[in-house]
Amino acid sequence: MRTAAMQAPQVPREWSWGVERLLSQPEPLPLSDGRWKQAQEDAADFLQTWGEQAFLLGWGVLPLFGVSPDAPEPRVDQAGLCWLLRGDRVVALTEHAAIIEIRNGARQSFPSRVRPGQIPLWTLGFVVKRQQQEAQ
Repeated sequence: MRTAAMQAPQVPREWSWGVERLLSQPEPLPLSDGRWKQAQEDAADFLQTWGEQAFLLGWGVLPLFGVSPDAPEPRVDQAGLCWLLRGDRVVALTEHAAIIEIRNGARQSFPSRVRPGQIPLWTLGFVVKRQQQEAQ
């Protein structure tokens, strides 16, 4: 299990605690092959590499680690940066956007903003479990 990612300096305790918790969680609902593991790795890598800069630039937990509680894969409109990375890498970060280099070398901009309905990625398992209990 990765713990080096949690040693990023000057990041909010919520981020380091959340990513640490995320790394220990099993897949909370059926996702495409390897999707949960990739999200765990992307969040840990981001925190280690860019966490301090993101914090200093004013990024919040949901623009970075947000996800749709109902349908995380198809609801990319509610996805935070780390959920959307899918193994691609951040190459630049400003207070307003992250630049992502995708596998073919193209670059995309991801704006820093909260999307309605987001929850932190590390709470997805709890929310799914609660929804299942309420449905019974």
